[in-house]
Amino acid sequence: MCGHKWTTASFDGQTGVGEQLCALQAIQSLLIQNASLPVTTHTGGTSKGDPTAGTGGDGDSSGGAPVPETITTRDKAGAGALTGIVLLGMICGTWWLVT
Repeated sequence: MCGHKWTTASFDGQTGVGEQLCALQAIQSLLIQNASLPVTTHTGGTSKGDPTAGTGGDGDSSGGAPVPETITTRDKAGAGALTGIVLLGMICGTWWLVT
């Protein structure tokens, strides 16, 4: 077991997440010398950049971001219904916690 006071030679009786994280940090500090350096393009990295960033363009300046569709009354009604359901759930959850 790892206690809270590391300067004493005996277990102090305290346990919990804080003490476990403290032990993990001590172990990690010993392992840092065995860790490899971050990989770059010149040292073995394989990631390729995407200048279009998923817009489907061919990389030139004419293919910008896609134009969003217009918002219809049906979209607004659906958003209102979902908002009402979430709000009702929050109110019911709060009532249940309070009572």
